[in-house]
Amino acid sequence: QRIPGILDLMDYGIIDWPLLGEKTPALIYERPTGGRVSSVFEEETSDYNKIEYMQTAVDGIMEGLEQLSNRGISHRALRHDNLFFFDEKRERVLLGDFVSTPAGFDQPVVYETIERGMADEGARGTGFIEDDMYAFGVTIASMVQNQLPVDGDSKEQIIISKIETSSFQTIVGNSVITPKVLGAMRGLLNDDPDDRWGFEELTNWRNGLPNVPKPSRAPHKAHRPMELDGYKHMDPRTLAYSMSRRPDISIELINEGTIERWVAKDFMDEDLTPTFAASLETARVQSRNVKEADDVLLAHVLMLLDPQAPVRYKDVSYMPDAFGPALVT
Repeated sequence: QRIPGILDLMDYGIIDWPLLGEKTPALIYERPTGGRVSSVFEEETSDYNKIEYMQTAVDGIMEGLEQLSNRGISHRALRHDNLFFFDEKRERVLLGDFVSTPAGFDQPVVYETIERGMADEGARGTGFIEDDMYAFGVTIASMVQNQLPVDGDSKEQIIISKIETSSFQTIVGNSVITPKVLGAMRGLLNDDPDDRWGFEELTNWRNGLPNVPKPSRAPHKAHRPMELDGYKHMDPRTLAYSMSRRPDISIELINEGTIERWVAKDFMDEDLTPTFAASLETARVQSRNVKEADDVLLAHVLMLLDPQAPVRYKDVSYMPDAFGPALVT
């Protein structure tokens, strides 16, 4: 079906692909005549024109996401370089392809929420409109800055920065071409999906109505850091993410009791600390008589430290709603 605000898929099928020596699916879209939005921004030298294009893009993104949301569909591929001007006059913007790969597969990690960004590219999950709204905020940030502050940073650096300082502080620098979008970016990049802006808040903002974004909630910090491979962690979420990437060191820290002592004496959180020791003992019992006991124990501990994160086992990291795609990518 044709969906307003979305690039029209005209036809699809299986074709021979000599370069791979096999058959492959092919998708044919209607060609937009105004060009790719990101390319137009690269070539444009006038900030005034960029602001005009950005406003056109915002309207187009809102239309496309709302049409998908009304059908119970998430886009999960919204980004600066996957938007197109439909016409040569560049008066309308369409959202690009979102069916040729698993949800979120082609997204740079900066466009993904903290949790989905931690997962493997093919295992980020179909997600919800809240995930598209977050990508909407990053898309606006890409349009109103010559480059994002995190351009060139590693995946680990980006995720840790988002957790420690908030997504807004990580993604939005001091050099935006117009301050009018700061409120929208702050609302869309809120790390709590319950407080993140939706269509109502965006519509109010576009109409100039009062609309104060809720600030991101500051996470509880440890009294003393937990050091892992040269980095000092004050938050169990950043610690868990770094542990998942350094399994050998992490298993030693668990077996030595270092993690347990840090949670009990240095982190001292009213939610995590009272139950951590008992939950850790349960995890030890459950993993004791299974294959790959250390890997199973580490997976349990990572979930205790960060329940919002993907399931992480050995070198696989997937969101629960991405189990199917994770198996085949």
